[in-house]
Amino acid sequence: TDEERAAVADFWTEHFPILLSVRGHYGYLAVRRDGAIVHGEEPEFEQTRVVASDLDELLEVISLRPTPGDGRIESLMFDVV
Repeated sequence: TDEERAAVADFWTEHFPILLSVRGHYGYLAVRRDGAIVHGEEPEFEQTRVVASDLDELLEVISLRPTPGDGRIESLMFDVV
């Protein structure tokens, strides 16, 4: 509907994607307007969870290479067993 289309457009006005993933579920990381890094995935891309308070924290987490089961970003970026 036009209302749903407008809601999706509004969402992406407030979020800037920085990583797209097709491992398992389609997912993404995005910088939210307030600077938080959020993760969303199909089927409800607009339902997100914060994975880092800002880009600096995200880069720190990546540099430490998260251990399996950390649940933050390892499944998007690293081979997890």
